[in-house]
Amino acid sequence: MLKDDGDMGKVQQKLLDEVAGKRTARETRKQRDLKKFGKKAHVVKLEEQERGKMFERVKVLKMSMFPFSLLSLPDGW
Repeated sequence: MLKDDGDMGKVQQKLLDEVAGKRTARETRKQRDLKKFGKKAHVVKLEEQERGKMFERVKVLKMSMFPFSLLSLPDGW
């Protein structure tokens, strides 16, 4: 059974739509994965900043508790 040009055009259009749908799905998945990666990287960066602030606070507290550092005393003490 032979198909005429109209039927083959419909088949070809269906195949093109399927390929375009797969391409769109692949692009959206890629964008979603990039968004997740960016979010994870941002969270790690914020945690590092918070950790640095915490160490800075600890350093300030140590300095306020000990007005002079024991490490800066001469060896004969």
